[in-house]
Amino acid sequence: MRHQLELSTQLLADLQRETEQFQANKARLLEEAKERANTLIEQSQDDADKILSEIRELQLRSKQSTVKEHGY
Repeated sequence: MRHQLELSTQLLADLQRETEQFQANKARLLEEAKERANTLIEQSQDDADKILSEIRELQLRSKQSTVKEHGY
């Protein structure tokens, strides 16, 4: 009976340790995922801003070109 109690106590301690490790790994992985997602969002926003800037520049050039062609 004492052996079973010792075994159960050891299993409980092992389970608690494994649970703590799992929670720590889970928190670390979530933090890493958030950081990666934020980096991707920032890069995507920068890319979108550059594309919009290029589109606006092309629109301005197009308007200037039209004005020159028609002599306005």
